Amino acid sequence: MIKRIGKEDKDPNYTALFAKYNRAYKQDFFYECLLILYAMLEDWTTALFYYLGMTSKNRDTVVKKYKKDVRNLLFMNEEDIRYGFDSLSGKLKDTQKLLNYECLDKEMSAYAEEVVRIKDRYTKNALFEEAIVYLNTIWRRLRNEITYAMVNKDYNDLSYRLKPMIDEGLGSLRIIDNAIKNVKRQNVTKRFRIQ
Repeated sequence: MIKRIGKEDKDPNYTALFAKYNRAYKQDFFYECLLILYAMLEDWTTALFYYLGMTSKNRDTVVKKYKKDVRNLLFMNEEDIRYGFDSLSGKLKDTQKLLNYECLDKEMSAYAEEVVRIKDRYTKNALFEEAIVYLNTIWRRLRNEITYAMVNKDYNDLSYRLKPMIDEGLGSLRIIDNAIKNVKRQNVTKRFRIQ
């Protein structure tokens, strides 16, 4: 079992990953770049839901205290209770649902009102929305196609398609990172005593 690290250990990990990413990119090791981007994207989308107070400290379960609010914010009804917090595709889809949320319910808790305010302020912009849509559609499709086709398709053709995908993925990742830093500064988890 690989040991999970805490926040204090992540900064050195990210520094090492970006150094490895840069070396791999310069040497045209785009598959390694893809894997590093995937890992970072997985972590950062997880962080978004955690800093919005939707997931608990272990980051893969919904906070029971605000379960109804989370369901409403993600357009879920009682029959559709499967959250997407356990996979990158699920988190990207749930992020799109959250971005599309418009306050239809006049009776919102203070927590839900705060999440909507933060979402509108820091993620409701064209760049962030385009990044999420791109990653959830084109990037995901290409990533899956390339992963499954490595052995069965022309390697040079795949490598040719991989470089622009890596460039777009990194650009999208940076946009998401900036939004998450702003969301984190809002201290939702602390103010609403979410653990």
